[in-house]
Amino acid sequence: MSETDIASLCHALSIGEKESPAKILDGNLKNRGEQRLALSLVGKVLGSKVVNREAFRDVMQRVWRVSGGVEIEAIEDNVFEFQFKNLEARQRVLSGGPWRFDKALLVLEEPSGTSEIANMEFNRTEFWVQIHNLPILCMSEEIGLFLGNMIGEVRNVDLEAGKNGSSRFIRVRVGIKVDEPLKRSLRVDLLGDGKITTMLLRYERVPDFCYKCNRLGHNIGECSNTGDNRKATTEANIRLCTWMRTVSPPKKYLYGSGKGRKEQGMRDWNEDRYGFSGTREASRSQGNWRSKQHDSDKDGGRKGIIRVVGGKEHLETSDPKIACAVKKWRHLWFCRS
Repeated sequence: MSETDIASLCHALSIGEKESPAKILDGNLKNRGEQRLALSLVGKVLGSKVVNREAFRDVMQRVWRVSGGVEIEAIEDNVFEFQFKNLEARQRVLSGGPWRFDKALLVLEEPSGTSEIANMEFNRTEFWVQIHNLPILCMSEEIGLFLGNMIGEVRNVDLEAGKNGSSRFIRVRVGIKVDEPLKRSLRVDLLGDGKITTMLLRYERVPDFCYKCNRLGHNIGECSNTGDNRKATTEANIRLCTWMRTVSPPKKYLYGSGKGRKEQGMRDWNEDRYGFSGTREASRSQGNWRSKQHDSDKDGGRKGIIRVVGGKEHLETSDPKIACAVKKWRHLWFCRS
């Protein structure tokens, strides 16, 4: 029910009902409610179609795989509540985005106080954005912060990942408004001499967006903007919009070259921090959820199957020698049906 519908119904209450005494909530109940709220998130799938709720629960629970699990309750249409068992799991999901389901962006919000879900806007999310075509002058954290603020609200600046590829870039994690067009470039007068440097932007793990209005949540065929589509469908525009979408850099580059940083990077890799493995898992899950076939069925009822998870693919084997051979770079556990 929308906020307008609720207001209309409340308007029908009599004066006596509106002025009747209010009761104060018991302090213990209030504390329990606040504790539950602290472990909750509310999310909305931005898309023109209503998602399959059962499929959504199944996919997101498998993608997140957080400690203690997560309870997912459908509220209305594409809006869901997520209840976690601990703050660490909640924070891991919140900071590991962006998340998507069936090529649509999942926008998460933190509920607080007596805020109504009907009043939540679901209009902000965070992305890692790569800033390309940078002169050496700009390869500093301070300038990265300056440039990031031209895109959105900066959460973090990463200088390491962009030093190890064929092209140098700065990564900034920024909060942006999803109902506004994605910025495709930044224009900066670096030396104050009137010479403009154009920097191009790439968005990591961004879902499909409209190549006409550059907004998330729909494609060009569903765009409500009037006007000719010919400019949006030119080869140059399609090439640029396609280039804007990119994957996260390899994890070995995210922490620099120091021994301690490499060890931290390996720990984060094994723990799936930042949700890097989520996109691959979500793609597989979304393609297979209709089959309703469990792992035990796929294994043919075999016992003692060793499953090795990590890297680019899953490996299942009953031979412990094979499992030991890949143990050095993958996370290993035993799955028994």
